[in-house]
Amino acid sequence: MLGPVANGALHPKPGTDMAAKQAATSSTTKYVLGDLKLEGDVHDREGIQSRVLKAWKGREFGGAKELADLVLETDVRSEFQNRGYFKVLLHEPTTQSLGLDDGKQSIRVVATIDEGAQYRLGTVALQSAEAGKPLSISAEPAGADEYPYCRPCGRQRCPRGN
Repeated sequence: MLGPVANGALHPKPGTDMAAKQAATSSTTKYVLGDLKLEGDVHDREGIQSRVLKAWKGREFGGAKELADLVLETDVRSEFQNRGYFKVLLHEPTTQSLGLDDGKQSIRVVATIDEGAQYRLGTVALQSAEAGKPLSISAEPAGADEYPYCRPCGRQRCPRGN
């Protein structure tokens, strides 16, 4: 038995009775996130799903696709990037109808995720600047002789040559 999405409940084929019926009511239908399913090899799957669902509780949208795209591009992507998965790939989401909840269409967003490599910060060293000068942070190559910036002022090709 095919589910409501496979039968075209959220995105019906143009020219069908379902499309005409949905078009007549779509201006009043509001969509809310009822569930989030992340597929793929994902670290902390339950934690991410829980935090995103909590953040989106009660937010209403005019369309299921708009809601699904925003959930993925804002909160889900941020969840991964905040944990060092900067090149996370989010594949096109699908939506499934969960029925009406307080007159709003509740949907499940299903997304396949490829986390990619996790990047971690190495060592960070901070040194105080001269009095009255702002502190700046710049990458220093491993060899001190290769450092192209003036150590006291942080400028490249400083006339002091430090």
